Amino acid sequence: MDNEIPLWPHSLSDGWLTLQGTGGPWRGDLEEADEKIADWASYFHHKRARAAGLLLAIKERSLYGESPWLMNAEGRWVLPGSEEENVEAFLQQHQSIRKWLLAVVGPTPDASLAHEAAFQLLNDPKGIFAFVANFMGLMRTLNDFLLAEALQQSLEAALIDSRITDLGRKRPWLKNIGNSELELCTINLDSGCPRDDLDTLWRSGLQFGDLLDAGEWFGPTDLPAAPSVVNEALESVRIEGSIEDAFCRAQQLLYEAQESRQWSVPWGARVQIQFGSFVAMRIFEKDGEFSCHFLDEQERYFHVAIGLGQGNPTISNVDLVRKSANDEVEWNEDAEVSLQLIASAIVRDFLVVEQREKVFNTKPYRARVGKRKIQTIIYLPRVRYSQMRHDQPPVSDAAKQHRAKHKVAFHVRRSASASATQHFLAQRYGLSIPQGFTFVRPHERGASGLSERVNIYRSRSASRMIYEAISSAPEGSRPAWFDFEKACARLLEREGKSVIHQSANRDGDGGVDLFAVDQDGASWVVQCKCWAPNRPVGPDVVRELIGSIIQADRNSDQNSRGMIITTSRLTSGAALEAEAAGFRVIDGSELSTYSLE
Repeated sequence: MDNEIPLWPHSLSDGWLTLQGTGGPWRGDLEEADEKIADWASYFHHKRARAAGLLLAIKERSLYGESPWLMNAEGRWVLPGSEEENVEAFLQQHQSIRKWLLAVVGPTPDASLAHEAAFQLLNDPKGIFAFVANFMGLMRTLNDFLLAEALQQSLEAALIDSRITDLGRKRPWLKNIGNSELELCTINLDSGCPRDDLDTLWRSGLQFGDLLDAGEWFGPTDLPAAPSVVNEALESVRIEGSIEDAFCRAQQLLYEAQESRQWSVPWGARVQIQFGSFVAMRIFEKDGEFSCHFLDEQERYFHVAIGLGQGNPTISNVDLVRKSANDEVEWNEDAEVSLQLIASAIVRDFLVVEQREKVFNTKPYRARVGKRKIQTIIYLPRVRYSQMRHDQPPVSDAAKQHRAKHKVAFHVRRSASASATQHFLAQRYGLSIPQGFTFVRPHERGASGLSERVNIYRSRSASRMIYEAISSAPEGSRPAWFDFEKACARLLEREGKSVIHQSANRDGDGGVDLFAVDQDGASWVVQCKCWAPNRPVGPDVVRELIGSIIQADRNSDQNSRGMIITTSRLTSGAALEAEAAGFRVIDGSELSTYSLE
């Protein structure tokens, strides 16, 4: 029939699917690696069929007059409404998205052409960035569920194409390479990954929230927890009070973290918890965006994203379900807000609390990375995250109103010139400053008692306010990271410098990167290394700092200075290079003279 949209053939995956699906004599000869390829082929076939079926549904609703065509034969967006001009103006700038949309919602939808166009879009750095950053929002304003689902299924089918995943041996991710571009990259999957976990990856691990910068924290053995397992483990979770109050409390914690931040979270910090099937939470930060992974005993993750970088704080939705009293499926909002609350409390306590050693202890931990185990530490909270306190009043209406008002997003405004600090901050927020403008960071206007609130936030642990404290502190030691960060901050403060930006080093090497400004307006880029005395700082750290300064001073007429702070010492080669670069060096012997109080 003319109205049909056939499932296009894919000889490579179709062949593997045939091998797995038949009962021929060779079926028993398939090795586990072959079975994994056949599993990938089965899911690729499912995604292609799903995408083709949704294209047919879009075509039929237009043919039968249920909905107008969204694009004409020339590829122009013609859906009438308030967004018509906005969508068409956007497509003028991104032809790869236009080509894909024409194959999906044009007058002659074609599943094969849509798949190829989606593949090309994924390999267009500017196009896929624009789709994620702008076009998804435009589509939401249309309230067209069928269109949104068709676009999602088409892209997900392209994401697991054999040209990207190498027959299921690699997983895709999107790297933010700056300049409003995302680069499609892949991670080689470990050959020993269980089949069930790989199946979960293909079925539920390809959401865009899980793809962005995923290669920064996921390795060959990191795989998602099966939603069915998580749903079952959290089915009986119930919170005290209303869902709205619990969510408002989580939002309030993130607002406090944004307003009162003074520290960083160690890259990949692992916090011990016991909630449902989860035994730990792992945290990574990139420019104010936190990727929180709830981990089960097999190290499978469940992702919750927190955003503190731009505008009001955000936390991702967590889609969990359970059976209702009449045996129907319903959203498990209790479990969803519980995970959001735990993640918010832990991130907030890392960033805000003055005496973090009263919130966490640490102990050595052997973590598996690929086929080897590495020595790391685990943070031991002094509360049980499975036991909420019942003596906390609900969030007041006044608190909700106070939290929501006076937020001003980052922007640029006219000015004679912009300082190196403003250029640096603009880069962190993904902006370039035109000549004659300056950068204005996100801030709050009209707030009263700001300093008093900050002092209160920093004196309190969110975890201990919301969750039940354990009777005795867990066995462990005082976290060296906390003392080190405090020493670096006190040192810079004593020298009259103000820290403008800080983040844990992404190598997970016990380092923190700081950007500070002194009283004369001079900018400082500071590399801090919390290393053992027998691990000296080498020339590579000095060269990395040189590169960081070049990046910080880009498009600026000011020259930032460099500083290295370490609990260890510099090698002779590193010391010579640091001296040649004019860097200030503070080693362990000098650092120990600075009081932490």
